[in-house]
Order: sequence, then structure tokens, then C-alpha cells
Amino acid sequence: MTQNARRRGGDNQIVKKRQETQRNRGKLCVENKQKRAFQKVMRYIRLFADATGESHFEDVEIEFAETEYISSSAPLGLSLLSSATQLGFMNARAGWEADWHPSAARNFFVVLTGEWEVTASDGETRRFGPQGLLLVEDTTGKGHKSRVISDSIAVMMELADNRG
Repeated sequence: MTQNARRRGGDNQIVKKRQETQRNRGKLCVENKQKRAFQKVMRYIRLFADATGESHFEDVEIEFAETEYISSSAPLGLSLLSSATQLGFMNARAGWEADWHPSAARNFFVVLTGEWEVTASDGETRRFGPQGLLLVEDTTGKGHKSRVISDSIAVMMELADNRG
């Protein structure tokens, strides 16, 4: 057997060991994914109008149910789904302001960058930074004030009005 043939045989064994190691790592990753529990609860802020037209903030919890989303993967947490009619992105510069106004529709905002400040008509003010979640449902009454503290990009989803 030539030296090159011996070297190639050794190389094949090294390749086989690497492949086996990668397969084992993949199995460990799947096992670890299956053992790690998902977050059971998430929170967002709801802005709504009461019967007299006054707007208020409310902290809302979303519960996740263990769901087999893809049959070949470990279960994940999934909340109840809501119908959306439109989806878009908002880009607002620092200093942008809107005086008292009700929302034109039920909108769910996810702040990606920057920071906002929203004031309910009851006088409470809250700030929303990156990963801030706000459901705006004060479509009647006095409404709220908004201003952008720092340049901001957000996801805006207009939700179907299926509150009953």
C-alpha cells in the first residue's frame, strides 16, 4: 500500500469521525430543545375606553398552550390567534406628536426601535421601548396623546373588530 493510499484511508476515518460527532451533536440539540420549557405567559399593554369615554391602560397576560406546531420538532407555546385586516410598518422621527385623538381602528403595535410615550385621558402616561407591545382599542371617547421620544420603527397590525 502506498503512502498516499494510507493517508487517504486515515483521512476517510477522520471524516467518518467528524460526521458521527456532528450527528451526535444534532441529537443532543434536539434532546435539549425538547427538555427546555417555553415561556408560559407574556404581557402586553391595552389602551381602551370605558363606558364614559375615558381611556385607561390595562396590563394583559397572554397564556401559551403547548402545541405541536411542526410534527418533526419539539412542541412550542402558541397563544390564541386574532384576525388582522392589515399589517404595516411605521417609521417616526423623535419629536413627532399627536394631540388627543381616539384610535381610527383596533391596532396592535410592536416597537422595534426607539421609544414612544402615550398618555391616556385618565392622565396615566406609559413609555414603550424596543419589544414594547401595545394594543390600542380606544376607538371612541376622548382618546389619547402620543409622542415619539427617540426615532422609532414599529410594526402596526390593524385587528378585526371581533370583540363581540
